[in-house]
Amino acid sequence: MSFAEQHLPKDFDRVLGYFRTRGAYSRFKELLNDRGVLEEWFAFEKDATVRALRQWCDENGIRIIP
Repeated sequence: MSFAEQHLPKDFDRVLGYFRTRGAYSRFKELLNDRGVLEEWFAFEKDATVRALRQWCDENGIRIIP
């Protein structure tokens, strides 16, 4: 939701509604494509995933070897 807040503030309520029903992710990606921010979403998603995995490793005492 933070991506929608930052990049799609006018569509925030619509996005929130998407995630209350089945098939939300595909409708969300359609909207992102329509608004021209799909590539920004993929970069945001990748960064968020890396941060979450690093945090999980840290919390579970797993050392990441570069």
